[in-house]
Amino acid sequence: MTTLPLLLALSALAAPPQMIADPVGQDLRVYQHPSLSIQFEALRNWSRVPRPEDETIYEVADPTSDVHVVLWYTTTEQDGRKYLVKMASMKDVMLKEGQRAISRRIGGQDAWVLNLPGKERGSRVRMLLAVIPHGKSEEWPKENALYIIQIWCPEEDYQTYRQSMEDILSSVEITERDQQEPLPTLQEILDRHIEAVGGRDAIAKLTTRVMTGRLVTDLPTRQPPVHEANGFWIYAKAPGKYLVIQQSAFGTRREGYDGETCWSRAGAEVALDAHYDRRFAWLVDPQNALRMREYFPDMNVTGTATLDGRLLYRVDIDDDPSHTLHFDVETGLLTRLGYNRELHDYREVDGVLVPFSMAISRKGGSSTYVFDEIEHNVPIEDARFAPPIG
Repeated sequence: MTTLPLLLALSALAAPPQMIADPVGQDLRVYQHPSLSIQFEALRNWSRVPRPEDETIYEVADPTSDVHVVLWYTTTEQDGRKYLVKMASMKDVMLKEGQRAISRRIGGQDAWVLNLPGKERGSRVRMLLAVIPHGKSEEWPKENALYIIQIWCPEEDYQTYRQSMEDILSSVEITERDQQEPLPTLQEILDRHIEAVGGRDAIAKLTTRVMTGRLVTDLPTRQPPVHEANGFWIYAKAPGKYLVIQQSAFGTRREGYDGETCWSRAGAEVALDAHYDRRFAWLVDPQNALRMREYFPDMNVTGTATLDGRLLYRVDIDDDPSHTLHFDVETGLLTRLGYNRELHDYREVDGVLVPFSMAISRKGGSSTYVFDEIEHNVPIEDARFAPPIG
């Protein structure tokens, strides 16, 4: 599989079918998926169908919702044909006994296609469902990377739109992006991130940050399953000082950094050589977007990746690839701190965007910091960050 994202380009549709009632194929325009580099052509007055539950799935439809085109990307341990049958069952497609997906060349690639009645949003529809494999996933080497195309219309209108639906699918072309297309420089990525967060002036005005919320731990595979939420308070002061107060069933734990010493305290036990987590320290710093190089001095742009359907720039911070940072190409925001920390729910606070959730994947589940309230420029004495005495 190439190291650069593959471009699914739906080229110009064939001549419109000889069906007067069929509007598809007239006055065409290109629709571009915002993050998967997938495009296709359809009527100029088609419109995007909002999918707030999953923005990585791209769907457009004609004004009367007669024909829909849906595009998305996934990785799976199954091969393309088995995954297609699985998708069909999820969409209530009525497979006949012994019926299998049909092998078909789409855009010069081997693909699998089903053309059957099914169900979409509670209504009976006719759909073309196609899976185009692209080898192993770069992000998950044991899994297969698949692009999925779904084209559907109401069952009673299928004869009207049949040829147009086939034309859309037959027009698919798969090409690689220009191999010589240069990556942005590290400074360009950082500048874009600063601008996306709110700009240098707005960020520089923030001197302290107070965050309150819950640490939600969900480990469903444990016996018995674990699901608990414990409160926390975080106090941070630029540059780099922080104090975390965490409650749990075992009592209260404090961890801090005063600019020189990283410490922790649980009950009466105090440790002055606690592990300093640069990624967590960066997250809570109120001026973090301006101080990326201070926290990660060995940053280096190493390529792109597609995770959860989003195209991201990969930036290594050391020799451990599991620490790689990922910046969203479309938004400019940092969305991953290493391989297992995902930043979600960016909201504006005092003119800057701040993630209100950090999900940490763990064996058997996850732990998620959920920030209920974030305040800036609250007076905080330096003594609050100092190691406890005695």
